[in-house]
Amino acid sequence: MMHEFEKIYVSNKINTDISEQEILDYYNANLQNFELDQNIARGIFVQVSREAPKIARFRSLLRSNRPDDFEELKSYCYRFANRAHLEDSAWLYFSDITNIIPLNDIKDEQAFLKSNKYHEISDEEYYYFLKISDYRLQTESSPLEFVADEIRKILLHKRKVAIVKELEENIYDHAIKDEDFEVYIEQ
Repeated sequence: MMHEFEKIYVSNKINTDISEQEILDYYNANLQNFELDQNIARGIFVQVSREAPKIARFRSLLRSNRPDDFEELKSYCYRFANRAHLEDSAWLYFSDITNIIPLNDIKDEQAFLKSNKYHEISDEEYYYFLKISDYRLQTESSPLEFVADEIRKILLHKRKVAIVKELEENIYDHAIKDEDFEVYIEQ
């Protein structure tokens, strides 16, 4: 019953609005806690059938940085790609990318990331394209965007703990003030 009361009390009292500045401050103060344990990257990766038309045009669109070309690339992927990740601002574990794109020939992920901004391979059925826009290596600090949700959860948890502690102190202070408690001594 006490747990349910605390839960309701906290949900009524907690301010769930966490500013970007609070997240940034926590990140900067605790940077050593956000060291990567895996390589991460962001970019575009696409799986296209070998039967898809205009592959040369697709390659040119993928290498381009023009907004109009990106729109055409999205349209092409919508029509012909079996799989496509076009959100190049999202950080992903590099191992998740290699689970989709068969990069079996990679012996050293870090060396691969450092030396390849664009990579293309194929098998009997598909072409696989990878365009890396940014990466972070294992043991480097995570980018803020990668850990912002985690920090938001940490800050919310800290607020919840503070509210519960305040509730307990208020109950204790109220009991002392009203002499509404008994002390039992074991003998």
